Amino acid sequence: MIKKYISSIFAYLQSRIKQWKDYYSCLSLFQVDSTISCIKWEQQKW
Repeated sequence: MIKKYISSIFAYLQSRIKQWKDYYSCLSLFQVDSTISCIKWEQQKW
């Protein structure tokens, strides 16, 4: 039971980290248009 709980937390964190990496790589393009579209894209996912 606890193992399943812990593994689900790790899976959640890994997916979150991947999303943030995608988000920051998007922001790191240093283009205003792409940054705005990234923020909009991120807000839609929440």
